Amino acid sequence: NTTTLQLVSTLTGHTSRVLALAIRSIDGHLITGSEDKTIREWDLQALNELKTIDYVSQGAYPTSLLINVKDKLI
Repeated sequence: NTTTLQLVSTLTGHTSRVLALAIRSIDGHLITGSEDKTIREWDLQALNELKTIDYVSQGAYPTSLLINVKDKLI
């Protein structure tokens, strides 16, 4: 809650620290990248995970995320 600064909910799924995040404007979904080498998409209204992308084959952690003008994760 940005007014009271109280924690409203915790999204569980990553097994290590989150290093990057972005919010897609078209649907308000949160995209997170973690040291666990996954990128996850979250529905902030329903407070659940929608999708996991395995980033292990890239050989590094996802440290930044970019959403283009058409609201696509690139």
